[in-house]
Amino acid sequence: MDKLHRYPAAAEILGIAEQTLREKVSKGEIACIKIGRAVCFSDEILERYVKAHYVPSIYEPKTRRRK
Repeated sequence: MDKLHRYPAAAEILGIAEQTLREKVSKGEIACIKIGRAVCFSDEILERYVKAHYVPSIYEPKTRRRK
């Protein structure tokens, strides 16, 4: 079973403000686990959210040409 994180820890892992995370949960933009009144986030939920918002770079690494 994955470790469960509360709002402060989950927000820190995602690199966003706790209030931003709360807003995303209330809008249904990120999944959560409710245990009684506690709202928690598993490592899997946080990883899925990050992967879903991955934006690849438009720049490709430059390769050196040999003369």
